[in-house]
Amino acid sequence: MPYRPKGFFRRARLDFSLSLTIDRAIYDDWLKRNKKLRTKKHFKGLYWEDHMRLWIVDSVDVEDMFNEFTDELLKLFFDRIEDEELITQADRVNYLMSFVHQFPYSLDQESIGISEYARFPIETLYDKTGDCECLAILLAALIHRMDIAPVSIIKIVQSHIVGPDTSHAGVGVINNKDNSIRGTYIKYHGKRYYFCEAADIKAKAGELSKIFKKGTFFIYPIE
Repeated sequence: MPYRPKGFFRRARLDFSLSLTIDRAIYDDWLKRNKKLRTKKHFKGLYWEDHMRLWIVDSVDVEDMFNEFTDELLKLFFDRIEDEELITQADRVNYLMSFVHQFPYSLDQESIGISEYARFPIETLYDKTGDCECLAILLAALIHRMDIAPVSIIKIVQSHIVGPDTSHAGVGVINNKDNSIRGTYIKYHGKRYYFCEAADIKAKAGELSKIFKKGTFFIYPIE
């Protein structure tokens, strides 16, 4: 399966292909894990972000294939940059965002037949699609695995809008290294989590569409 992250590092264009083969058995195992979690008594009645650590941190801790893939993804990035010291935290995050942005957005009901379904990162890589929640989980897992910055999942509820799809999800990143990320942030326990869009292919780190800025923000730190 070819992946083609495309983006820019300063004035240098990054455009390359990276392949990954996910065994069906591994994919099926994560499907079973997901189903098991969603049917547990302690999980019923709770929305997925209450168990976000299970989707992000546990995936990184136990899935060697995901870790090997993310290591290769990062290596390809650094191989194209002559001076690693010039790479900012924003550069790293935007690079991973450009990778996730290649996956087409789809509602859970359309892609898997369930109204609300949070994919593990391996599931999204295999299915090559997901809604904003699935894509945010993948982006957060990549950032967490590469130890770029502390991350969170940010949920935006648009109570001022009437309709079935009134919420949105993205990733929050603490810019704790060089202050290179600017823009929209949510303050939580004295820390600024800059919003990173997983579903909008035009967005960069810190950019949030105006249509979501009137919503109520909920933040779920992963660390």
